[in-house]
Amino acid sequence: MARTESFHFADDKGRPYTDARCEAYRADTKAYIDVAYTDSNGDVTFTTLITSVDALIYCHHHDKSEMIYNYAPPDLGDCGGDLDDITDGGTYGKVEIGQLTANRITLSGADGNLDDIDNGTYGKVRTIDITDGHVLLGACFGDLSSIDDGNGYGKVALTDLSAGHLKLTSNVVVDGEWYDESGVEIDSATGINIYGTDSALTTRATKTGTIQCKVDASGNISAGAGTVLLNASGITVKGAKLYLQDSAGNNEHNIYIDTDGNLMLDQWSYAKVNGLWLALNILSVSAGVASLGTTGYYFEETMALHAALKETTTPTADAGWGRIYTKNDNKLYFQDGAGTEHEVAYA
Repeated sequence: MARTESFHFADDKGRPYTDARCEAYRADTKAYIDVAYTDSNGDVTFTTLITSVDALIYCHHHDKSEMIYNYAPPDLGDCGGDLDDITDGGTYGKVEIGQLTANRITLSGADGNLDDIDNGTYGKVRTIDITDGHVLLGACFGDLSSIDDGNGYGKVALTDLSAGHLKLTSNVVVDGEWYDESGVEIDSATGINIYGTDSALTTRATKTGTIQCKVDASGNISAGAGTVLLNASGITVKGAKLYLQDSAGNNEHNIYIDTDGNLMLDQWSYAKVNGLWLALNILSVSAGVASLGTTGYYFEETMALHAALKETTTPTADAGWGRIYTKNDNKLYFQDGAGTEHEVAYA
């Protein structure tokens, strides 16, 4: 490394040597270092002297030469003592050992605070923008678009959010099992699985209301608050009727069990046996006798296994239908679809 030294040359009367050629040499090897000239005051400055090597400075004037021996400043390592022996200067001073950590000044040992330190490559953050030593995101410039995704977490596009919540749309990518709570599992490969609890799938009018429909862990399906039950034994309807309709939802009829345990049909029903229709109109059941038909045109079936036909008059013909009846002449008749009446002979 180089050092800078200045020298003054003048005669014995103090008159300066001006514009005199001066040369610098190493004192140890006599190797040439540099050349410079004195100014109007007889001063000359060398900026390339070797830091740790003494120098010989020659000044040539009036056919004469003068030499000054210049001693290089000693290395601090060659000096006796330590920094305690050096007094503070006007600009720089010493730092106590107790205020240093790994050769660096500890901030706690410095006077003042961060307000006294200028920003460098890194800068200060205002106290009001920090909570518990962490920078408040609300105080930062930019937004989430300015933050890169990490290795474990990433950003979600605004178009996939609604009121701060993820929207389950066709854009959602699922992989494997993504929900498994309270007996409900949703898996991208196997679908929805309900398990483990007696009421894993229920419907109610309110969150805590009476269960109207339920699928339990045994595979039973119930509806109507338990009125209808479907399981491996079949379909059970409790305290209500089984309503049957045609494919259009019309011609509704019902079957039910009365309080005596009898299988009952609704008031007007049709039964088809081996391709033949039997029209049944249940008028009443009394003393073991069922009255079927209409008020003026009916027969009765008794527990003694015989049919009772009420006497009537010749009915109006009904194309496509045949009728069997009796009249007050105590005879049995058959009327065909064309309206022709035939007396049924006794065997």
